[in-house]
Amino acid sequence: MPASPLVTGLSSPFAMGGGSEFVYELTGLGPEWTVAATFDGGGTTYPAVLSAVRSGGGCVALSPFDYFDVAGAGGTDQSNMETLLNNMVGWVARGSASCGGPVPPVSVVQPVPALEGPLLAALAGVMAGLVWLRRRRG
Repeated sequence: MPASPLVTGLSSPFAMGGGSEFVYELTGLGPEWTVAATFDGGGTTYPAVLSAVRSGGGCVALSPFDYFDVAGAGGTDQSNMETLLNNMVGWVARGSASCGGPVPPVSVVQPVPALEGPLLAALAGVMAGLVWLRRRRG
């Protein structure tokens, strides 16, 4: 399902090297499950990327790939794994009121603010004073 937000940014078909060689077979899935991608292994088509909006609330995204075979692989294989996992977490994190829509862009991580010169000097002075008091008491 190329339009699914769970596979946004992935080619069709997509692969994750050793991680896409093995997909666990899922059975007993109810009608609330939507299959966004399948895996054809040994002549059988398995659901490989799935999602559901649960009737009791909440969202579930699932992909039963063997991700451990991709960890640290680098290149396209690792990029596809990371893209898929980011898509699934982004889809679920929005909650049942909005899951199922497009995945919002990843926010830019804000840098940790650095201490400015005067503040750093004041902090160093306080620390030096505490050390001096401790030596004087001891």
